[in-house]
Amino acid sequence: MTIGKPADRDDLYFAGDIDEVEILNVALDAEQVAAYYRCVASRSSFTLPDIQVPPPATPPAGPPGPVPPLPIAADGLVAYYAMSMSGKDESGRGNDAEVKGGATPTSDRFGNANAAYAFDGVDDVLVCAQPTGLPGGSAARTIAGWFWTDKPQQYAADLFGFGSAAYGANFQLTIGPQALTNYPVVFRVNGWGDSADWRSSVAPAPFLDERWHHAAVTYDGRVVALYLDGALQASAPWTYQTGPTSITIGAETGTSGSLWKGALDDVVIFARVLTADEIKTLAAN
Repeated sequence: MTIGKPADRDDLYFAGDIDEVEILNVALDAEQVAAYYRCVASRSSFTLPDIQVPPPATPPAGPPGPVPPLPIAADGLVAYYAMSMSGKDESGRGNDAEVKGGATPTSDRFGNANAAYAFDGVDDVLVCAQPTGLPGGSAARTIAGWFWTDKPQQYAADLFGFGSAAYGANFQLTIGPQALTNYPVVFRVNGWGDSADWRSSVAPAPFLDERWHHAAVTYDGRVVALYLDGALQASAPWTYQTGPTSITIGAETGTSGSLWKGALDDVVIFARVLTADEIKTLAAN
């Protein structure tokens, strides 16, 4: 292997900078090349993510899984995605999501078949493009849901949230680099833009263990707070001016990037701040 000159010449040399040279034993398709470029463009140090595309899953047999009732008051509920073989909004508000890319029904945390969705990290996503009732601007809100993965995310991967694809106008729970120029990866709440993203100091590694975990993010117009498995992990003063134009699960709002690889279930959005006890109840059920 030779970099910077032909292997058989000693009089021709490249004049310039070279970095992040990779040789793979697989031919990348256009989507994989684009995903790899997004990693490099973030200018973060990273290890090359697993870009092998899994074989298509066999369509599930049997009926949709059960829809668990919410164990807390539904006051302010804007959307509830039980993911029982569809993107139906169980809140009754009609904010149904379209299932894109072939997200596959899988078992939920109780072992119920066809009661959650598995995402391949390549093109799977759920999108509600024209929702109603979302808390825009700096209005109070909570996003919450269950996640599972057996693979640490090597670059930014969005779990769920809502907003607009414009600087400072998003609100999504994400796992990604703590800063552009350094690791480790942490839980973040993306506002869609480097200085608009709140980056906690909470490392995701203990939660990427092939078990289901619950995550919730609250915002009261002044302070953003992250809860994991019912316990407060971090909080900080922050400013969001969210554009309530779409709900996205498994990818970044308005893009085909930052795709989640793993499973997600029972995603809810409230137009109010849930109490600590309510979040504990969600995480215990």
